[in-house]
Amino acid sequence: MLGAARHHADWDVASTSTTTGWSIELRVRESVVHTGAVAPRIAFRTYDDRPQGWWSWPSAPAGVPAQRVERMPSLWIPIRLR
Repeated sequence: MLGAARHHADWDVASTSTTTGWSIELRVRESVVHTGAVAPRIAFRTYDDRPQGWWSWPSAPAGVPAQRVERMPSLWIPIRLR
C-alpha cells in the first residue's frame, strides 16, 4: 500500500518483491539515537497473496490480528545500530 520506497529526515525504507521472495531495507540515521535514550523500535506487516492474509513481525499475540501490531509499540523490536 505504501509503495516500494519511503523517506523521512531520520530514515529511509525500500522494499523489493519477486516470485521467489521479498526483502526490506531500512536505514536509520544515527542522529535519532541519543546517549542514554531508549532505542528506536520497529515492527512491520505485509500481505501474503497466498494464503491471503496479513502477517506481522514481530508476530501478534494469540487472538490479536496482525494489523494491530503497529498500534502496539510495546511489541516492537529495538533497533540495534551498527
